[in-house]
Amino acid sequence: LSPAAFDEELLKHVYDSMLVAAGVHIRFHTFLKAAVRNGDNLSSIEVMSKSGTEIFTAAQFVDCSGDGDLAALAGVPFSVGRAEDGLTQAMTVHFRMANVDKGLMQATGNLRKARGLVEPYFQQALASGELFYPYRPFIHFYDYPRQGIIHFNMTRINEVSGLSVEDLTRAEIEGRRQAYVIGEWLRKSVPFFANAFVEKVACQVGVRETRHIQGYYTMTQED
Repeated sequence: LSPAAFDEELLKHVYDSMLVAAGVHIRFHTFLKAAVRNGDNLSSIEVMSKSGTEIFTAAQFVDCSGDGDLAALAGVPFSVGRAEDGLTQAMTVHFRMANVDKGLMQATGNLRKARGLVEPYFQQALASGELFYPYRPFIHFYDYPRQGIIHFNMTRINEVSGLSVEDLTRAEIEGRRQAYVIGEWLRKSVPFFANAFVEKVACQVGVRETRHIQGYYTMTQED
């Protein structure tokens, strides 16, 4: 099984510990609401949380929203998706299977090439009609640093926008559905997964692309 996924549960603890040790004031469950400009400078932001509405001022702000939310609210020009039609990359809900027989994979072939052991089952199921799965044409998973667990990047939700709450909701539900379609098929049809089950589904849908901020310089494919 290669490459390997990381242990995101442990990583949460590591990140928390590093931030606390560095004296960072951490605020979870807080959402950006507005940005206030003073000429060309961003002077403050307004946020919403369980504590209500609050205003934060700073000499500099870093937009880590993943979607350029702060930049957009501050009036920075941007585009969305590809130039010809605004379509963005597909979204994905990752998931994990537990109680997978990695030992059988090792005995059958090469554990580092485990996808190749499962791929024939997948292609045969698609060809025969046993499995209806038009979202990804091949098996895509990674090893996970825990016994019997494998991490899957298999779901695909197309033609949805990461800037639409309706699309995000629909994509998250659809991604979870696709995860269980694959999970159930693996359990029923692939020997390595005979006693496996869906152990965890991502807490939210993964968005690959939304705004493209138009800054001082735009990197191109040629760059």
